[in-house]
Amino acid sequence: GDHGGAWVEEESAVLVGTEDRASRWLKAEEAWRACSRGEGNVFRLAGIYGPQRSAIHSLMSGRAGEEDEDKLVSRVHVHDVCRVL
Repeated sequence: GDHGGAWVEEESAVLVGTEDRASRWLKAEEAWRACSRGEGNVFRLAGIYGPQRSAIHSLMSGRAGEEDEDKLVSRVHVHDVCRVL
């Protein structure tokens, strides 16, 4: 959710609307936790890049928005995600 530019950590409140994409993700996470009886893990990964998922591809497809030079962005390569999981 939007924290208005504030720093977000593991302990930060989850801020989502009631009918947006984030609320659907949160419901899916809650369902996963319920069916795994607390044994499952949830990984919230933003900024995944890799083959066909680079900043250049985003620009070429028109999906890239305006950049804010003060904005911090978390990026992780898909291969690194696979190694950890």
